[in-house]
Amino acid sequence: MTDIVVYREKMEQTTRILNELLLDCWLLFVRETDEQPDPALKLIFNHDITWQSAFQAVKGAIAAGKAVLRPGVQGWQVDEAARSYLV
Repeated sequence: MTDIVVYREKMEQTTRILNELLLDCWLLFVRETDEQPDPALKLIFNHDITWQSAFQAVKGAIAAGKAVLRPGVQGWQVDEAARSYLV
């Protein structure tokens, strides 16, 4: 299974959960990843972090990112689509 397939499935799963719980966003708080990485972090941000960090999953931004997520599209382009929803 490719990373794109996994990311797409996780975006769909997150959107379903947000819809089921009638929520617009989901905050994920994680700690420094060097010593004890949070397994969920790889699915939303595949890089190391320092100290405590928070990541926000917003339904509209997920949909915007998912719309452009396909083979050959760079990660920054998916991020740009999601960010355009937020700004």
